Amino acid sequence: MNAAEFVRKWCTGSAADALGERAGAQPHFIDLCRALGVPEPDDPDRYCFERGLLKTGGAGVRTDGFADVWLRGHFAWEYEAPGARLGPALRQLMMYALALESPPLLVVSDRRTIEIHTHFTGTPSECHGVQLAELARPEVQQLLRRLWTDPGSFRPRRSNREIT
Repeated sequence: MNAAEFVRKWCTGSAADALGERAGAQPHFIDLCRALGVPEPDDPDRYCFERGLLKTGGAGVRTDGFADVWLRGHFAWEYEAPGARLGPALRQLMMYALALESPPLLVVSDRRTIEIHTHFTGTPSECHGVQLAELARPEVQQLLRRLWTDPGSFRPRRSNREIT
């Protein structure tokens, strides 16, 4: 699958776009991996779908949770249904971060938008947003490939100390 095919398959109004959050998350991610030419999840201890964990909730209560996709040392990824707000998915990933070994990137997506939030210790968070139609552009494909190949390249240039 190339990027143009990916965009056509997952665009607003397509059959794939009509899939709910759960039914569409894994096929979308697999198609994205294929369009970008990066590995697909294949190892429950390093890179997988539905990474199980214990999350810390509101009053210190611990409950089970699952990150939609996790790549150790790179990212945790959470999906929402198309058109849904991404804020709740980001908050969920932030609750999961410690249990997921504090990945440097927290990625949320509704399949139409991908937001990459930096989560490096000692730096402010930055957000890099990508719209589905932009995936046809080589520079956007390269930006997304860096999630797999060079997560450190997303590190914000200024530290929290330099800001204050």
